[in-house]
Amino acid sequence: MPSSTLTHCDSARPKRRFVATAVLAVAAVLFSLLSPAAADDRIYWTNADGSFDSIGYANLDGSGGGGEITSTGTTIFGPAGLTMDPGNNRIYWMNSFDQTVWGANLDGTGTPNQISTAGASTTGMAGLAIDTATGRLYWATTAAISYANIDGSGGGTLATGTAIFDRPAGVAIDVAFGRIYWTNLDGDGISYAALDGSGGGQLATTGATVGAPVGLAIDTAGGRIYWGNTSDDTIGSAL
Repeated sequence: MPSSTLTHCDSARPKRRFVATAVLAVAAVLFSLLSPAAADDRIYWTNADGSFDSIGYANLDGSGGGGEITSTGTTIFGPAGLTMDPGNNRIYWMNSFDQTVWGANLDGTGTPNQISTAGASTTGMAGLAIDTATGRLYWATTAAISYANIDGSGGGTLATGTAIFDRPAGVAIDVAFGRIYWTNLDGDGISYAALDGSGGGQLATTGATVGAPVGLAIDTAGGRIYWGNTSDDTIGSAL
């Protein structure tokens, strides 16, 4: 299957390798009820195979109608993060090979635009998540959580307190509790930070398997967070 949005790429483009399991398409929060302009429910995914980088989609009801989003005006170059704003009919992705962030209309109209990351760190970008309430895109780097405003006004770095960064590989936002979470692929842990900049720490995962985690999904109604373990191809969860 195509790679999930949470990927690890080697520095040489023809030799890129992806850390992913089948469950991570769900963990990357790709399912969304789209606006009427985009018609049916769809799943979106990134394709990063070294020769044909693109963002594909298909209807969830199996009726066909799949394809790729319009990429005219930009280069999709090692896409390794994907998030959606269905209320505004927008999709955003991160290019891992040039550390840039882009946005496009889900209905294929217009031209994709690059999102300004001025003031934010982009070193070793991993994952991408949106807080639609504040109009911010967030991602993890090798030592920080950074953000960019979707209006093009630049961004910054979020205070993360005592939270650990040990090869971050995925992010997810819990808007209800005002937190962003990320996996630590090498550290075998889940970290978090408050979106208001008041700091962060480590998620308590006692009793759950956390083995080289690379994907995150939040069930707000159920009050649980889920991740994929690449160490044994299982799903872990915690309150």
